[in-house]
Amino acid sequence: MKRILFYFFFFVTALTINAQGSFVKRIQTEVPGQGKVVIVQSDSIQKIVENGHVKDSYRSNNGVKKSNNENASENDGKETEERTHHKPVIGGEKHKARGYRVQIYTGGNSRADKNAAVAAGNRCRKAFPELSVYTHFSSPKWVCVVGDFKDSKQANKYAESIRRAGISKEARIVPSEVYVSR
Repeated sequence: MKRILFYFFFFVTALTINAQGSFVKRIQTEVPGQGKVVIVQSDSIQKIVENGHVKDSYRSNNGVKKSNNENASENDGKETEERTHHKPVIGGEKHKARGYRVQIYTGGNSRADKNAAVAAGNRCRKAFPELSVYTHFSSPKWVCVVGDFKDSKQANKYAESIRRAGISKEARIVPSEVYVSR
């Protein structure tokens, strides 16, 4: 019953506003003894307020908002990646493909865990300068992964080398999107 009354009240209010003309014009009318309201807005906003809809020309990318940060837009804010080091792929243009990386650190969500993830990446970078290092926050933990491998055999070889070098005892292969040459 309350819902029906709410919709009825909403409908009557909408009809009243439409009957009185533009909401913007109505609120800007000067009434003696009352304050003056000035609204500064673009014409497109005024059309939205008056008509209640947005033209397709005002929407970009089918209503999808793109961020300047490519990773944020791809992951919808669930995961942010801080590429701490990335060597260019030798032999041509690079593109993303399904492949493997070696995960060398997994921690919690504190600042100390972030620093530990960056430190693990730096240790790996010193021992294996040919590998790219990626440190990112994947809720609720900080993760550091290295390398861009097309196949798991090559990733496994590096994981063993990282364990033997004492950089990370937890080095393991994880499937990921990697940067490879064309």
